[in-house]
Amino acid sequence: MVKENENKGSEPFWVDKAGLWCLSPGDDSPVWLSAPLSVIGRSRNNIGEGHGLLVAWNDPDGKRKEWVMPLEMLADDGKEMRKGLLNRGLRMATSLKARRRFLAWIANQRPKKTWIVTRDQGWNGHSYVLPDGVIGFSQDPIILEGWDSEKEEIQVSGELEEWIENVSLPCLGHRKLMISLIAAFAGPMMYWTSEENFGLHFHGGSSIGKTTTLYVAQSVWGGPRGLQRWRSTANALETVASGRNDRLLCLDEIAQLDPRMAGEVAYMLGNGKGKHRALKDGSKAKEKSWRLVYLSSGEISLSEFVETNGGIMRGGMGVRQIDIRAEEGENGILGKMEGDEKPADFISRLVGSTRFLFGTAGRAFAFEVSKDPHEHVDFVESYRTKFLEIFEKDIKNGQSRRVCEKFGFLCGVGELAIKMKLTGWGQGVAALATISLFEEWLELRDGGQTHEEIKAVKQVREFISRHGDSRFEAIRGQELQTRDRAGFWRNTDDKEREFLFYPEIWTNEVCKGLSAQEVAKILHSNGWLKKGDGKNLASKERIPYVNNPCRMYVVKSAIMEEPSRSDKMVNI
Repeated sequence: MVKENENKGSEPFWVDKAGLWCLSPGDDSPVWLSAPLSVIGRSRNNIGEGHGLLVAWNDPDGKRKEWVMPLEMLADDGKEMRKGLLNRGLRMATSLKARRRFLAWIANQRPKKTWIVTRDQGWNGHSYVLPDGVIGFSQDPIILEGWDSEKEEIQVSGELEEWIENVSLPCLGHRKLMISLIAAFAGPMMYWTSEENFGLHFHGGSSIGKTTTLYVAQSVWGGPRGLQRWRSTANALETVASGRNDRLLCLDEIAQLDPRMAGEVAYMLGNGKGKHRALKDGSKAKEKSWRLVYLSSGEISLSEFVETNGGIMRGGMGVRQIDIRAEEGENGILGKMEGDEKPADFISRLVGSTRFLFGTAGRAFAFEVSKDPHEHVDFVESYRTKFLEIFEKDIKNGQSRRVCEKFGFLCGVGELAIKMKLTGWGQGVAALATISLFEEWLELRDGGQTHEEIKAVKQVREFISRHGDSRFEAIRGQELQTRDRAGFWRNTDDKEREFLFYPEIWTNEVCKGLSAQEVAKILHSNGWLKKGDGKNLASKERIPYVNNPCRMYVVKSAIMEEPSRSDKMVNI
């Protein structure tokens, strides 16, 4: 709440308990202009534009109202100003004389105090702006405009010590719960580290506790009402994301999202900007923007969701929204249980705690960061550097490196929250959790292959599995009628089977939706394709029914063997 400063205005105007009055020469009696109104201060944005006045009054219900009134509303006859005040509950006189005098009074107000007005939550200098207040130091007081509806989702309940004991400490030892808590602290560090937006998507079967990861994370900043659903339009998600700037966004049940939008939304949330839009006069409207980490849940991964609905999963989507397998084993999202408590009872108790204890940890983290952001950046970056060093030999491409950098960032943030005594965990456990989860991600990505590589190998394998016996004819032996022939097969001297694909089949069927040349390159780099002469990836082969050698894509049956990686132990 803004504290009111005394401002008498300019004679012949005055304010008393009955309202704002004016007595000009020639008046027989004072003219009532409006209910009591105070001009508390003047306002502007950080770049010296958007000047206005901060006004305050009580509405007919006795509720105090404060409004940053843009000075541009005083242009012409002040109609837009009056509409704004009336809409917010200020009683005003309607006569032309009263309207003109009210406009003259407010136009001559010269309050001394200056307020910085912003429409963006998150960092404003070294101050961290939330819908219900500002954390940290600012030379001029800051007002957040336009987010009153968010106050209910960013409330505080209970004490930090209670939250640590009943929410944070029970998560210890359960990696998926730990990474969700760590991610919840990451938002305020993104601005200072220039980290790009990204999300973690927990996927797995029903009733294993995926949504619990979101409830736990959401409790860092507010109550369960702040949990959002994927069931929304891209435009609506823009507003939701911009309302979580430098914080956390939790989105439940990806299956509720329109499949045609899934890839677009993953890019949008990762890019941190909404669509370009025009104002009524044709000028460009300010884009909605945000910096955040978001958590998501669903029964299938992003790639499965996109592809099973006819879309194409691009590699950049999987970097922006990182898939994490939610299930740890027989206990769902939970790791090894201690004591006799059943997993379902543990989750019920934990979720119950998040309904009454929330909002303290995030504020405490932002406050500590505001004291010396650059010192905390150095701390986080030191852990990220160590993290990258550990996995240097395992990183095979740019996509894997970007994901590794994000896990390294989370590693540093988690250890920073521990250092600030906000979790109750011992130093080093956040590092161990993030290391093991990135190892798991590498395993699920066939040792860190790009999405394009995984997709290419998967499509070739699936084609051979489905048609290896029916659409390939033996290159030697008895002639058998093969319908819709895709090519031929043969055994080498080493008794390894090779599949020879017609180029047309390779391009139009096997590599549908992909670059046929790129798929061939990927297979050759893994030793699964017999390369032709020179730069030709297809080799010249003699095949039945054709007199002269012709180009065929020759794939070795070794592609059907699943790759494996040895386990490794690392310490940070």
